[in-house]
Amino acid sequence: METSINLEHQDLPVVVRLQVWHYNERGRCPQYNNELARLFAPEALGDWNNWTAYPSKVVEPADISIRDHYVPVEVDFVHDTATYNGSTGNPESGVRDIFHKFAPSIVYDYFVSTIQSPPHAMCIHALANGQAIADEHITMKYTHGHFFIPLELRLKRFIKPSVIYQEDVIKNMWV
Repeated sequence: METSINLEHQDLPVVVRLQVWHYNERGRCPQYNNELARLFAPEALGDWNNWTAYPSKVVEPADISIRDHYVPVEVDFVHDTATYNGSTGNPESGVRDIFHKFAPSIVYDYFVSTIQSPPHAMCIHALANGQAIADEHITMKYTHGHFFIPLELRLKRFIKPSVIYQEDVIKNMWV
């Protein structure tokens, strides 16, 4: 399966995907994608730079992801006029506005008050035909990330330092 697309000579519209990662026993949930997309609707935010929000389709392989608990809620934003080959309508600054100005408060409020699952991480990246874009120039323009709650590593093992003997200390002093 191809995971990225080459954009040379393509006149595709600018599409970015907002992903908000959290822990939830339901796994990926279309309902959460729909509700979050509604919060970014133009009617809810007013005229905000030519972007339209759509819920991302939830795609899960059968029987493989049934135990996924750290999952994203995803919303796609499509620019009304800009393409990757032509930046009419300032899509780069629009993505920064979405990610830094609108998304943090909307996301945090939705996750904490509505689904009662705190958001851990949020990222946004460019897509073309539903696939991630590998072009470094495009990636640099449209990729952003933010941690609400950093992931923790919990070790159930205590590492005990080795014992130092008097002879070892004396040997090291004279070497």
